Amino acid sequence: HLELSPSESRTAIVSVELFARGWKLAAPLPLQIAGLHLLTRFPLLGEAPVATRLELTADNLALPFDAHAHGVHALVRGIFRPTQLSFAPRELDLTAESLAAADFFATALAAKLNPGQFPQIDGELTVRLMGAPLAIRAGADFKAETATIHFDGAISPAVMDSISARVHTNARRFFDFQELECTGGLVTLGPGWKFEKVSARTTVRGIDAYHVHMDEGRAVVEFDGRHFRSPEAWARIGENFAHGTYDHDLTTREFRFLLVGQLRPLDIAGWFGPWWPNFFRSFELPVAPPRASVDIQGRWGEGRYSSNFVFVETTGPIIRGAKLDFVRARLFIRPAFYDGLELFATSGPGAARGTFSYTTDPTTFAWRSLEFDLASTIDPAVAVTMLGASGAALFGPFAFAQPPALKLAGRIDGPAAPGGAHQSVDIEARSAGEFRLHDFPLENIAFTAALRDDDLTIDNLRAGFASGVATGRVKLTGRGADRRVHADLALKDVSLGGAAETLQNFAAHLHGTP
Repeated sequence: HLELSPSESRTAIVSVELFARGWKLAAPLPLQIAGLHLLTRFPLLGEAPVATRLELTADNLALPFDAHAHGVHALVRGIFRPTQLSFAPRELDLTAESLAAADFFATALAAKLNPGQFPQIDGELTVRLMGAPLAIRAGADFKAETATIHFDGAISPAVMDSISARVHTNARRFFDFQELECTGGLVTLGPGWKFEKVSARTTVRGIDAYHVHMDEGRAVVEFDGRHFRSPEAWARIGENFAHGTYDHDLTTREFRFLLVGQLRPLDIAGWFGPWWPNFFRSFELPVAPPRASVDIQGRWGEGRYSSNFVFVETTGPIIRGAKLDFVRARLFIRPAFYDGLELFATSGPGAARGTFSYTTDPTTFAWRSLEFDLASTIDPAVAVTMLGASGAALFGPFAFAQPPALKLAGRIDGPAAPGGAHQSVDIEARSAGEFRLHDFPLENIAFTAALRDDDLTIDNLRAGFASGVATGRVKLTGRGADRRVHADLALKDVSLGGAAETLQNFAAHLHGTP
């Protein structure tokens, strides 16, 4: 529909109203429009270019990248040259009720584009992407078919479904969230509009990271379609918090954490198989989460590939029922294998230092073996509490009035060991004050000992006895009613009466007589 109005300088001014069921446009952008309504006004004749505008509405708009817009309204400003009947767009204001592209959808779209340097176009856009408000600045080269997109704002949790469809993996299994805010976001599309990378600085709340719920987090994130990476990350789980890095290959499911902070190990048990809580369930941490530094790597869903280094220190832990004042440890952990590369602990005035390795059955996680090499001045009662029956067998023959200085090296096999339960432990001990060996009284002792299952051999014994000194060798064999003591001792400067009284009292004690 055309209307011509008289004009002294331009002969006539033309008002145009155009309706079309469909219109296909090749330039400046490949478009297909359905339900078109266009309004414009321009001079019929004249030499000089004139600024003019087009107002366009469309029911549907098919765009590049297989995108479709609905309820479109556009206002195009540009330069009209009457002699050439040409129009060069300079600025485009665009709104749309909705926009969908592949697995993504948006509503309430409002954009300002600058197509003056076509085939290069840049502009700004605000939109509700999958229900969340987002501000976008973008630039595209339609000849090279490349683009860069900068964004800031909120990201809807629904975007995880679209990412899952793109990578053919349920991404929500590994990461999901309730709220996510982005700043400094950047999407890069390479030649042929091929997705190359997305990165952003994010603040997240209500995180579900592979069976572990986190209250909040902050991170710089990068994703190239296969590799998800966070070179800067911070997260909080209640009292726990950590900062570090994270890498994840969505194709192989391989991952790696490097974290520093404070953490209760059971609060991240969901990242591992049953072997992780089976080990750390014995550690109670009533004071505070331990301070920790960890290198955790493996393959999601396949715990046997886990390989983890952990440095931890904590105050007031309770380990297998035994309370300690302080513990510091450096561990290498794999399923069913726990290697204590360094251990330091204190209890009262005593301290222990050394190494250990603990193994379990890979299926049932029952105790197989404990190997250790320790130097300790802690009361042996602490070890008895921790080790239970094995600790009682190791220290049961001895009673110290003062915590001894001990060196212990050996191996204790549990019932799940291939050869059954066994013990092989070497001991060096020194202690001031009273000492009892199966209730036989001595004092100020020093000895070496070898425990082999039920047999205990004490060599290089030197102890105070009856005001003198006893030296030599003692051996204990058998168990229960068959328990026997064999002694080969030399006595020096001993009071004969004191020795006789001690032996008489000990014999009476053994037989329950006065």
